[in-house]
Amino acid sequence: MKNKKIKINWLGSVQESRGFTLVELVVVMVFFMLVVGVSLAILLSIIQSQRRILVQEQMLSQASYAMEYMSKGLRMAAKDTLEECLIGFTNYNYLYTRSNGTEYDGIKFINRSDGDVCQEFYLDSTDSNNNVIKELKNDTNESNSVFLTSEKFDVNYLKFSINGSDGKLSDGIFGSSGTDGKQPRVTIIMGFQVPEDNFQPKFRIQTTVSQRNLNVNYE
Repeated sequence: MKNKKIKINWLGSVQESRGFTLVELVVVMVFFMLVVGVSLAILLSIIQSQRRILVQEQMLSQASYAMEYMSKGLRMAAKDTLEECLIGFTNYNYLYTRSNGTEYDGIKFINRSDGDVCQEFYLDSTDSNNNVIKELKNDTNESNSVFLTSEKFDVNYLKFSINGSDGKLSDGIFGSSGTDGKQPRVTIIMGFQVPEDNFQPKFRIQTTVSQRNLNVNYE
């Protein structure tokens, strides 16, 4: 039975008004909590989606930078006529490096546009739990290497294919030389993701670059 309240207006007449029962208050409170809960869930979903989008943009930005930086250097590769960089391989342009037991994770060459520096790009996982891409110039001391990608992202793999080779140890192909009648070219294949985030997709990008200066003589 609903509560009744007696109210006397300014004319002196009596009016009867009803109050809310406990059941009605409970129903209103439950409805209000449901609306608030749904609103919060939608808000959190939007925030998480925005966060994933921002992280993906950062990943793609870093991957694009690393890919463009490596491509620019590889295009300017020059023959190592004196074996000062690619030891044991005269007149070669590129050399696979960083054997992991079955294939290679690095590549070395002379960069003509950077003062003929001996440059190396490679995948490294020794400094953190995540694989990162590093660079070395005129040095074999890894402590002097430069990071090309952030430790916040995991580079699943970094592969180089010289003139179509898949870069495996069984190939028996360690480098590429213009003396074989083919213009040297390198394909870069990179896979990366955000570690420990199942909502983030895995990305794979690939590009192929050719040596800028022709070193094959046609007579």
